[in-house]
Amino acid sequence: MVVLAGLGVAGLVALAAGSTPLPGVAAITEDLRTAPEPIGRDDAAPIPAVRDVTAMVHAPGAATSSGAEADGSACVMQAPLTEVQLAEVLQAGYEAFYGRPASANRLACAWAHCAFEHGRGTKLFGNNLGHITTTGAWRGPTCVKSFTHKVSANPNRWASSSQTFRVHPTLEAGALDYWKLMDAQYPHVMIACDRGDSLAAARELRRRNYFTGPEDRYVQSLVQLYMEGLGSVLTKMAAPPWPIGPKPVR
Repeated sequence: MVVLAGLGVAGLVALAAGSTPLPGVAAITEDLRTAPEPIGRDDAAPIPAVRDVTAMVHAPGAATSSGAEADGSACVMQAPLTEVQLAEVLQAGYEAFYGRPASANRLACAWAHCAFEHGRGTKLFGNNLGHITTTGAWRGPTCVKSFTHKVSANPNRWASSSQTFRVHPTLEAGALDYWKLMDAQYPHVMIACDRGDSLAAARELRRRNYFTGPEDRYVQSLVQLYMEGLGSVLTKMAAPPWPIGPKPVR
């Protein structure tokens, strides 16, 4: 998403290639959430089936492929993904939705976003990429996750609340839904991504209320993760996106 002053995409790739995460990023991605934030709302009908994505609506209480149950039961953590697997499933969802592969800039943005939200792929539930919530209009299965957050200091006071999240039958369906949401509600985020401006993309997520926590923490992490994604994650994919790999045939 960001191009630092004086650095183009090639410079960022060279800077990030083979590097370890910048200080603080690993720790930042450890926590799922620290506050009950209005995370990525869309509240539209479930997305249609594509490829091997089966019916989106399960019977009440039916288990999803992640082990999380549908219709408001607790969100259950599923098997973790590697960083490369997270990139691959995002690319698969993009191709299912748009009919073509994502560019390196756009995919690196999405990878950085989901890497932050999901502890680099280690904290997933309900095959939900991006922690997409619903307030009731979503007609597919859901699960509920509780959060504890600080409401005041000196003395410290804590409160708990819950968010309702969408549940999908497969990771590919979750990735497709992520891109559907970004296309419908966050087009300016993707425009910033396309020009390699992760700073603007992250700030646009904040402006559009994708998150309501501390902006600096979220923005700095997405910028650093974007650089890491371009330099040492997307390059390891089976078919690295252009301009890292071959340009798609039109």
